[in-house]
Amino acid sequence: MVWRVPYVPECRSGVELPAVALTDLDEAVQPLPGIFFGAVSVRAFRELGLWQKLAASEALDYRLLLAIPPSELDLIPQLFPPSQRPLIMLSESAIWQAWRGDGEETKSFGVIVRDGRAKFVVLGLPTEEVWDEFLAAGAQTA
Repeated sequence: MVWRVPYVPECRSGVELPAVALTDLDEAVQPLPGIFFGAVSVRAFRELGLWQKLAASEALDYRLLLAIPPSELDLIPQLFPPSQRPLIMLSESAIWQAWRGDGEETKSFGVIVRDGRAKFVVLGLPTEEVWDEFLAAGAQTA
């Protein structure tokens, strides 16, 4: 029998967010409240697809938050179909980079933002239990 180290994503709640600006792909400023699934590098885009499938299973209204380096912006048209581009928000805030951990460019995150705070944050892909917590936190803030 092969034993594996248990996977547990990091969860945070009540994280104060600095004044964060979000823009869409047309550079129009967008409001911050809502549910976001994010990435700090194109290397985390694969995980975003899994977050999106989870959200679709619950019919969640969400947006994608890309806090990627400017050098990677040209890859967006190649990696996202036109139907998903209206969901994409961009941010240069350092808070998202801080969430990635030490050199973990492949890690995605899910965050529920209300009233200038990250009510619930999941760093990495959620387990079933963490996904249930995420949904409950979203229902409490709706």
